This record gives sequence, structure tokens and C-alpha cells, in this order.
Amino acid sequence: MNYDLLVIGGGPGGCRAAEYAAANGLKTALFEKEELGGVCLNHGCIPTKTLLYAARLHDRMKYDAPMFGVSADNLRLDPHVLWRRKEGTIRRLRAALQQRLQKAGVEVIKGEAEFIGKSKSGFAVNVAGKQYLGKNLIRATGGKPRIPQIQGLQDALRSGWAVTPREILATPEIPVKLLILGGGTVGIEFAIFYRSAGADVTIVEQASGIGGKLDPRLSDFLLKSLQKRGIRFALNSRIADICGKRITLNDGTHFETDRLLLACGWEALSGPAAIDAALKHPDETFTIGDAAGRYFLAPVAEREAEAAVNQILGKSDTVDYSWIPHVIFSDPEIAATGLTLAEAQKIDSSAFEKQFPLCFSGRYAVEYPAENGFGIGVYSRNGKLLGVHLAGTGAIELLGSTFFQVHIPMIPHPCLVEIVQNIG
Repeated sequence: MNYDLLVIGGGPGGCRAAEYAAANGLKTALFEKEELGGVCLNHGCIPTKTLLYAARLHDRMKYDAPMFGVSADNLRLDPHVLWRRKEGTIRRLRAALQQRLQKAGVEVIKGEAEFIGKSKSGFAVNVAGKQYLGKNLIRATGGKPRIPQIQGLQDALRSGWAVTPREILATPEIPVKLLILGGGTVGIEFAIFYRSAGADVTIVEQASGIGGKLDPRLSDFLLKSLQKRGIRFALNSRIADICGKRITLNDGTHFETDRLLLACGWEALSGPAAIDAALKHPDETFTIGDAAGRYFLAPVAEREAEAAVNQILGKSDTVDYSWIPHVIFSDPEIAATGLTLAEAQKIDSSAFEKQFPLCFSGRYAVEYPAENGFGIGVYSRNGKLLGVHLAGTGAIELLGSTFFQVHIPMIPHPCLVEIVQNIG
């Protein structure tokens, strides 16, 4: 069968590319070997946010409600009920995604797509012995967890004692002790849930701070908030050896834990070659999203998808990577984009910042009296906004609204502001 566009991979980037292309008149086929929505919907953003919402409900009742005269007896978090809710939410959103693609006119083909090559007839893709031809091809084949080289780790993975986020999300089991390797977004979000669910949680992070490339003030704010919840940290540390259920760090410290969660990075599924091909179009081929190895975020994948399709349609379009949203659905939340003051002053020595407490909002002051959230705006000498950095409940939605001011379409995901983006 012949198409204008073949899209391999049904994650956020692939689905957006297929839907956008079909809506613009291109006959489009989308290939997905597992479930529509990719890691984000099925094993990442959506399931973890479901767990984090339960943790937030639990912790609000435990820590904040008494300040307002509200108490709850026998408060507990039932993981089995929560896991059923998680799976139901995923199914509902997956069905909605399927309907959107069908409405746009996308032909969704279930199966593993094998790229054969290009001939005069177009790009050839094989699925279960059937060949599909397309004038254009978009690879959105996704990514995979980065597995570090640690003595004993492969045996731990084979036994199921060491797991990646996908495996730990598959079961409602709450370990008594959980050690998480990686203090970035994924590690922090899992730490918050499992701590709220009653686990003794320790994060091992090789950097001196947590949260990735954050303004140090946001990182410190988050670290202190999580420590108050009882989450432990081993910073400037790495795992040197694993023997049974015993973990040894590079400084000789030992840990005994019931489970090890690997949250130490992500990489392109298709290897380094995909990075060089990202958003280039030799012979009308594009590589987007996680497969491109640039930024492993759904909003980036979707924006790259739109740019690729626009180029196929003959429209000039490039992706602006200067305002990528960096958000952590922690409690309290962290949200940042653009430049820090230190980064801005390397470009403009007169760059400056303005700080403000979130309690300037009466609603915030009423609802979160013990949080002390804050925001930082970074500006050029002539007052142009260069960066936004927020810490506190509601920070992610606030950041999303900022993107309309700078006219950047990479809205944080998942957030309510995405609805506004799709209006009109």
C-alpha cells in the first residue's frame, strides 16, 4: 500500500506527527508494536502522576489537614486500589488517543515495523510479511533506560531485585526498603510516592545536588522538602558493587535494601546514529523525540513532530530548544525553563533577576501556609524575559502559562495548560 507518510512509533512524537500530517491532507500510516501512547502514557508520565496524586492526597491529609481543623482516622494508602485506578486511567486515555487518530484519518497498524530501505517507489516498511510504501518516513522509535556498568547489576536485573521504572510500575508491591539510583526527575518522583506509601527510601546521586540542571536554590529547596519527609540522600555518590541485596558505594558505605530502582538516565533506543539524523531530512527521512537522543520529553517530541511534518508539507519550520520545560511533579513542585542568572550573565553581563514569594497570591497563602514557595525571573538588560524558575505547589501550571507570554509551544506535560494550548 502507498502512503504520503509512514510513521514508525506510536509514542507522543509519533502520534502527534501522524495526527498532524493526516489533518493536513497526507495519507498517513502509523506503526506501533505495543500500545499507543508509548512509554509516556503506558509506563511513564501518566502512571507516575496517578501515583503521585495519591501520595499528595495522603500527605495533605497527614500533614496539612490538621492545620485547617480536618482530621482523618486510620489514614492509609492502599496500593492495590491505586494500581487499578492507574490501569483504568491508562486505558481511558489510550482509547481517547485511538479515537483522535481515527478521526484525523490515520491508519494505525499494530506490529513491529522493519525498515527495508528506499527505492523509486518510496520508503519500504515491512510488518508481519506485509509491505508498506511511503513518500516520507518519520522514525519515532523511542528510548530506553540507561543501564550503568556496575559489578553485579546484570545478575540483579535478571533476578528481578533490580528494576527499571517500567517493572516497578507493573506491581503494587511496596518494598520495606527501596534504594533509588538517580536523583533526577524520575528518581525524585518515585521516591515521593514510595515514601508516602510507607517505604524507607534512599536516593543515591552522583552530583552534589538533586533535580538535574536546576538553579541551586530550587535544588536546595527540593532537597530540604524531601528530607523533611524522611527521604534519605547519598550525594556525590555512586554504586561501586552489588552483591546479593547488599550495595556498596564508592566511599565504602554499605546498604541493605529490598529493591533497587534504576532511575539514572534515558537513551535513544536506536543508538547514536539516530542523533546525527535528528530532524534532518536526507531523502525525506526524519528522526524525532527520544529516538533523536536530544531531549527525552514528550513536549519536545511533539514539537519536533510538527516541525518534521511542516517540512514535509513544504513549510519552513525549526525547533526552538531554548525554552524546554524542566518540571518535577514533586510535592512541592519544581518548574523551570530558559536561562539561570549565571547562564544569562555569560551572554549579557547586565542580566538581572527578580525574586518573589508565591504567597503574593492570596490563594497560595491560604492553601499552603507552611510551604514558602518562590519564583525567580531572569531578564536581559532591556527587560526581556530569559528564564523562569519556580518552586512550590502550582509551579508547573504557572510555568505553562508563562509559555504563552514567550510564544513557545512546548507546554509542560502533563498539565492543565495543555488544554488552553488546544483551544482555538
